[in-house]
Amino acid sequence: MKRIEIDLHGLKHSEVEAELANAFFWKNIKEAEVITGNSIKMKQIVRDWFKENKLNYIEYVHKASFFVQQ
Repeated sequence: MKRIEIDLHGLKHSEVEAELANAFFWKNIKEAEVITGNSIKMKQIVRDWFKENKLNYIEYVHKASFFVQQ
């Protein structure tokens, strides 16, 4: 089974939370790799959103992504 990827490249910082909500709540994705790229601000937005929404995640520092599993 192929892992679902949510690629945030090309999104504005203001669009990230809506994209994550769409994936994890509306589409009901339970497990995915969220690709942030190297933007420190993008990573912080994603990290904060996961914490606020109580999602378990692992941050892959060298891959510039997060693995999320509900």
